[in-house]
Parts: sequence; structure tokens; C-alpha cells
Amino acid sequence: MINQLTFTRFIAALAIVIFHYGTTIVPFSSAILLPLFKNANIGVSYFFILSGFVMIIAYGKKTKSIEKKEYYINRIARIYPVYILALLFMALILFIRFRSIDFTGLLLGSLTIQSWFPKYASSLNTPGWSLSVEFLFYLLFPFLLNHAYKKYNLQVITVCVLFFWLISQIVFNYLWLSPFYTGYPSASHSFLFYFPLMHLNEFLIGNLMGLFFLNNNKKRNYDHYLVLLFLLICFIVIIVDTYKLPVNFHNGLMAILFGPFILILALNTGKITKLFSYKIFVILGEISYGMYIYQYPAYTLISYLGKTIKSAHPDLFFYAFFIILLVTSFISYYLIEIPLRRLIKAKP
Repeated sequence: MINQLTFTRFIAALAIVIFHYGTTIVPFSSAILLPLFKNANIGVSYFFILSGFVMIIAYGKKTKSIEKKEYYINRIARIYPVYILALLFMALILFIRFRSIDFTGLLLGSLTIQSWFPKYASSLNTPGWSLSVEFLFYLLFPFLLNHAYKKYNLQVITVCVLFFWLISQIVFNYLWLSPFYTGYPSASHSFLFYFPLMHLNEFLIGNLMGLFFLNNNKKRNYDHYLVLLFLLICFIVIIVDTYKLPVNFHNGLMAILFGPFILILALNTGKITKLFSYKIFVILGEISYGMYIYQYPAYTLISYLGKTIKSAHPDLFFYAFFIILLVTSFISYYLIEIPLRRLIKAKP
């Protein structure tokens, strides 16, 4: 991945962790920051768009068709080992606490297909639903690349992707604002927010930005544009939250801003790129996947063991949890993710 983009994964993962567990914690609970972190689950949308962008960067220049077996092995090696470890860890924690296991949820989760079944989309390790969505993207990508992106010109692809994005937003918001949607944690919520096809538009927007990058690689200082885009994103979220507007960012609405932000950052040569490319920030970006997938099991276990501290000193508890999550993710990346990735790829 382009180094300056890697660190943005950490920022998105951090925002999601705060969204889940830190909105009552100082300083995230402040009047200025709270509207942003109350809506920070859009970080998952950013992940999906960035994933689409990176896949094009990795495979878009290859003249030959993707060798599917090698491709799928590489994708599995990239995300599955830590994913299944976090899932089993969560199942063990729940078994120790409640002496029962949701075997159906465990089976569907192990196969990374839980998001196709609204009743089980958030079972066991809740953040794992997004990996179920990612697996759909990985499954479709070779066909999209070989039979669409390499056959049609960029103008046609742009029109098709933007049209699909628009239809996706209309369908999602129509259902979300209709009697169909009965709120969290209903099956209608799981369908609208977690069903893989509801997120395909985000991946396609990422693909489109990747194609623009490959076709128009004009690198220069875009720092001012990046700052303006970031401020615009924050402004829109704050306005929507403050005035309780009927707008939902979760399923790709912000792709029209996230996509250009990713593209411009990839092309940028300014101070932001130099800052984000420092080794420490790149490492934080690399361990962000562990942060994301371990957050729920880690929080559940630490809450169980430290419930007295959590009750008496919630701020201290949150920061202790975050440090433990960070260290765990760092250790996991070097001792589990990298070795298992190499082992899986090395198998004939």
C-alpha cells in the first residue's frame, strides 16, 4: 500500500474504537468532538473504499488476468488468521462467562458469511461483520477487473459506478426512512447496515478512484485540498448531527468525499504525506486491522476482569483498555499475522 494511506487506516480504526467505547470519555465527549465520534462508524465505509482503491493499485497494471487460486490464497492469508483467532477468542470468553456457545453464529462466522444472515450478522465478534463483506469484495474483484475494468474505458466505468452508487443510496435511504426499518438491533437493521450487497457501492467507488490514479498519476502538493476535504467532512457530520437531519452516512454516502480524499492523498507530495510516511505511523497503520478485529473481545474480557475500575474510573479504564488493545495488536501483527501470512502463502 502507498505509505501515506496506511496511516489513515489507523485513524479510521481509532475512530471506530472511540465510537464503540469512548464517546463518554474526555476529550471525545466534548461538545466539539462528540458529534464526530458519535458518527465515527463511517470509518468502516472508509475501510471499504480504501480496500477497493488498494486492490486496483495492486492488480490494475497487470496485463494478464488474475491467477485466481494465488489471488484467493493471498487474500485469505491477509485477513483470515487473525479474524478466526479473534472469533474463537470471543467464543471462549462467552463460554467461560455464560457456559454456552452460539454454534450457528460460530459456524457462519468461521465461514465469514454471517452478514448474509441478518439474525447472525453481529453474533460473537460483532466487528467481524465487515470482514464478511470484504470477502464478497475479494470474491468479485477478479471478475470486475478482468471483465469490466480492462474491457471498458474510464468514462463508461465512471458512469456505471456512480449510477450504482446513486441507486444504492436511494434504496438504502428509502428503506431506512420507511416502516421497513424497525431500529437497532432488529433484523431490518442488520440487513440495511451489514448485508454485503448494501456496501458494494463503497468498494466500487474505491476501484474507480484507483483507476483514476493509474490513468492520471499527476503527483504534487495537494495539502490544502486534503485539509479542505477533511474539514468539509467534519463540517457535514457536525451539521447533520447537530440538527438531527435525516441523513445516514453508514452505507457509502460519504464515498463522494472519502474517495477523492484517498485519491488526492495517494497523489500528494506535501507535508501531510511526509508526516504520514514516517515509520511509526506506517506501523500504526499496519496494526490497525488487529485493533479493529480485537476490540470487542478485548473490551469484553477487560470489562469482565476490571469491572470495579470501569465503574469507578471510566476514563482510566478506557485508556488502559486502549493501551492493552494497541500492545496486543502490535504483538499480534509481528508474531501472528506476518508469520501465518508467510506460511499460508508458502504452501503449494
